[in-house]
Amino acid sequence: MKDQDTTKEQLLNELVELHRRVAELESLHSQYQRAEEALRHNEEELRTIFDGARDGIVVLDTMGRVVRVNKYVLEVGGYLEEELVDRQIDTLEMFPSESMERILSAFARLETGEDMPPYEIEVDLKSGERRFAEIHSSLLRRNGRVVGIVGLLRDITERKQASEKLQRAMEGTVEALISTTERRDPYTAGHQQRVAQLAYAIAAEMDLPGEQIEGIRVAGSIHDVGKIYVPAEILSKPGPITAMEFSLIKIHPQVGHEILKVVDFPWPVADIVLQHQERWDGSGYPAGLEGEEIMLEARILAVADVVEAVSSHRPYRPSHGVPEALQEISRNRGVLYYPEAVDAGMRLFTEKGFTFH
Repeated sequence: MKDQDTTKEQLLNELVELHRRVAELESLHSQYQRAEEALRHNEEELRTIFDGARDGIVVLDTMGRVVRVNKYVLEVGGYLEEELVDRQIDTLEMFPSESMERILSAFARLETGEDMPPYEIEVDLKSGERRFAEIHSSLLRRNGRVVGIVGLLRDITERKQASEKLQRAMEGTVEALISTTERRDPYTAGHQQRVAQLAYAIAAEMDLPGEQIEGIRVAGSIHDVGKIYVPAEILSKPGPITAMEFSLIKIHPQVGHEILKVVDFPWPVADIVLQHQERWDGSGYPAGLEGEEIMLEARILAVADVVEAVSSHRPYRPSHGVPEALQEISRNRGVLYYPEAVDAGMRLFTEKGFTFH
């Protein structure tokens, strides 16, 4: 009887344990269903975000194969999904060869761990239209491991066209100012163009950024526009200039600044023009600035200005030639003129064969 009671108790305990395990399994199953439901909702949300983005999204694997593209790429590009997905990125017709080179170069930099700033490419639509896009790319990681690359393509065609239109308008403004100066004083106009050539070359020799070099070129091409305030008979006077006449000429940087400050250049052109007659030792005008108080662009322009002026013919004297111009900047290197600009100018003439066009 005692053995029967023991057996019943064991069976009862096993039954209770079985119920407990069943309850645990039911709970785990419920948790799994909730997790699966949450995952499905997350996937739906991510798909909505992915396909609803108003920028193109291209996902590649580590071998450069297109894994996914969003609807924006298909709708705007005019391509079918099968024309893009499961193909190597470098076989896609939507990217011209030069753009593809930039894309592959960017991917190579990303894979080395280098940060990749946004860059511009051209994109060919299925219709044959070519548009401009800015790409933001980043590595795709899963559990800390790189599994691909994500590229975000933003259409910047309208922005690019507006920028080009603004560039043309700015160039037209510069040409109008040059033309105005040339009609009044041909010597000044030719001088400005040659100064711009040399200043551009000096800035490039100093390895300045491209945008800064372009700003120096533009400033050089109109740096004497303020001379329209100076009477023409003084500018073309064949004899020596009096102190009173020179005082009028010295006003031209300020007048040029007043004319140019209302033009919305992408560079500080008006300030460069204002300072182009300042000297390294503070003996220049109009403000008597010295050393690094003077803008780098104006220091370069000052050297180019002097070299061109000394080496060219003027109504009041014949040309002294390039050798004497180089002697002037070399003799006053670190006194009147910025040493690095002088050194770059000397290299251009003595080693690289620079000549005025």
